[in-house]
Amino acid sequence: MFDTNVLYGALLNDLILELADRGPFRPLRSQDVLFELAKNLVKNDEEDRHVLAAAVRGGAEVLVAFNLKDFPASSVERFDLEIVHPDDFLLDQLDLYHATTLRALVELVESYDSPAMTMDDYLIALIRAGVPKFAETARDRLY
Repeated sequence: MFDTNVLYGALLNDLILELADRGPFRPLRSQDVLFELAKNLVKNDEEDRHVLAAAVRGGAEVLVAFNLKDFPASSVERFDLEIVHPDDFLLDQLDLYHATTLRALVELVESYDSPAMTMDDYLIALIRAGVPKFAETARDRLY
């Protein structure tokens, strides 16, 4: 399950959906999360209850969110749900599905044509998007 703020940035969203399309994981989304995303609401503090409810209802094992403090252990431990920062989630994907993740990065960069992007441009954009450890590790593995 992905919190709205993870899907908000286009480049990070592209990477997550591209990886999901390749099969390493199945993203869960609720209509509330999609509605919130459509309205461009990045800050959703008290509103995160619907995200947690959708994760539990959908049988998610992991909820990916930037705002980890909005999901304290006391709110998720009884649901056997792990709250993970997008940086750590993507690092896990890179460790578990090394070739798939790197291929997704390369093919995404190749697909951008308006404007065109280099791999370095994309990785810098991912750092700005909040996943610096992933971007640096991916750079090390690509070069």
